[in-house]
Amino acid sequence: DKHILHNYIKARSLFFSSLLVEDDLKGITILKEALRLEEEAPYIYNRIGLRYADAKKSDSAIYYYNKAVELSPSWIFPYNNLAIEYKELKDYKKTIEYCNKVIAIDPNFAGTYNILGTVYDDKKEFDKAIALYLKALSLDSTETSALRNLANSYYSIDKYELSVKYAQKAIALDPKMADAYNDLGNAYNMLGDEEKSISNYKKALSLSPTDSLFNNNIANALREAKNYKETIIYFKKLVSLYPNSPTLHYELGFTHYQMEEYEKALASFDASIKLDPKYIDSYVGKAHVYEDMDEPSKAIPLYGIALKLDSKSEKIYTDMGATYQIIKEYDKAMDAFEKALSINPNYTYAWINYGNVYDDKGESEKALEKYQRALVIEPTNSDGVNNSAYILVKMKRYDEAILGLQKALTLDSKNIEWLDRLAKVYNLKEDYPQALEQYLKTINIDKNNENAYHSAGHLYASTSNAIKGYAYYLKSAELNIHSDALGHITDEIDKNSTVLPSAIKFYKDSLANHNNRNAALMNFIDGYKLYSKKDYQKSIPLFEKSINLDTTFIDSYNMAGLAAIYAKNIPQAEKFFNKLI
Repeated sequence: DKHILHNYIKARSLFFSSLLVEDDLKGITILKEALRLEEEAPYIYNRIGLRYADAKKSDSAIYYYNKAVELSPSWIFPYNNLAIEYKELKDYKKTIEYCNKVIAIDPNFAGTYNILGTVYDDKKEFDKAIALYLKALSLDSTETSALRNLANSYYSIDKYELSVKYAQKAIALDPKMADAYNDLGNAYNMLGDEEKSISNYKKALSLSPTDSLFNNNIANALREAKNYKETIIYFKKLVSLYPNSPTLHYELGFTHYQMEEYEKALASFDASIKLDPKYIDSYVGKAHVYEDMDEPSKAIPLYGIALKLDSKSEKIYTDMGATYQIIKEYDKAMDAFEKALSINPNYTYAWINYGNVYDDKGESEKALEKYQRALVIEPTNSDGVNNSAYILVKMKRYDEAILGLQKALTLDSKNIEWLDRLAKVYNLKEDYPQALEQYLKTINIDKNNENAYHSAGHLYASTSNAIKGYAYYLKSAELNIHSDALGHITDEIDKNSTVLPSAIKFYKDSLANHNNRNAALMNFIDGYKLYSKKDYQKSIPLFEKSINLDTTFIDSYNMAGLAAIYAKNIPQAEKFFNKLI
């Protein structure tokens, strides 16, 4: 005869054996065999429910969880699992009902508060979700799922620093949580930290190399950073993983387009269209390629196909109109813009491109009217502001151009492009103090704006402050060694200027970045002083010092070569010119 505990022990043995079986349906078969030996075992019913849930068989999972509840009404885990299953089914009412049953039995069970939080996340009631995640963590600070969910909720309400904080806490507890690294990448991306964003996306991928979301995120982050060579690697990988995705072929094509690899771009767009002949973006992508290849007439039929697929796209009509403008078919361009605006009267780029056509036709007043219509809709639209100012200057209506730019700058006082345009209008009016003021405002905003230093230098030097003028030229040359500001400096040396020593002192004391570029510039100037005095042999070591400090300083190679020629050292001259080449 069997021992009284035989069935109980055998059932337990089968139960534990099932835990070692990866295949859910095989595991369920073993568990059901255990259930025949111990028919009223809630732990077996609950485990069968979990295996059915893993196998994506919700109805069966719910049936077995409920059987576990019948047999053990005070056991919280079947209720909790029912809440999870109903959450997966987006039956939020039942999810909340079963979560509340768990809380009624055990108000200190952290996991249930986490599940409730996900319900309110789905309902976009983020404040409620955050409060529930924090409650879960107050009960169990090691609940990694709650930490990650909390990070995502903070991300959803634009609190990216807090998103970073909780994603990092999740990773500290589970360094192999790939999703948390991906979350960190998203948060850093929104904080504008490209380097950390890309680093965390790469870490997520190292843990889960074939995850499509992770690959897509890193590809897009690299594209935003204009690192197209690496972007291509990830989109190629995605295409190899999902060869039947028209979207991925399009993204690969778009990246080739950004790299100006036009034939490859066309091939990828064609692959996308072959998979889905209604994939509109790929027709538009091909049209843009042909425009950049100076074959705009090939773009027009592609826009036509795209419009047959989506006749309500103001953007496609606008793109088509801009292409008609390129080939000077102005009536067709204007017809396309009219259609775009009939779909969306507030589409600013249709108004701006409409204005461009009138400008091409020499009808400045009509062009201005279109640009200003765009600005009524979007007062800080960069093209609208710039084009309005341009057309007013073209009509010599400088005061109106100034007023328009000043109005735009009240909305965006740090817009360097508008400050530069305003300075140029003041220059045309010969109001040099006001022009200078705009360049100085630009420098206050961007301490490395070479154009502003160069322009300010010119205005200072042209008026009554030559010392500041040449000091600003020096700063311009420091920031951009190819700047013609260096020519102004060497001209002063050739004239044996008395201004330059004071300008150099002002530059060193007030403007210089004391780095290798600055040191290279100073050595170049010292070398040029000797060269100007025809002391060619002594000038060469100073030009060499300049080159050693900054190997991209082209003028130093050139001057060293010329000095070597005049010093009758032709092999040395060849050395410098060969390096320059």
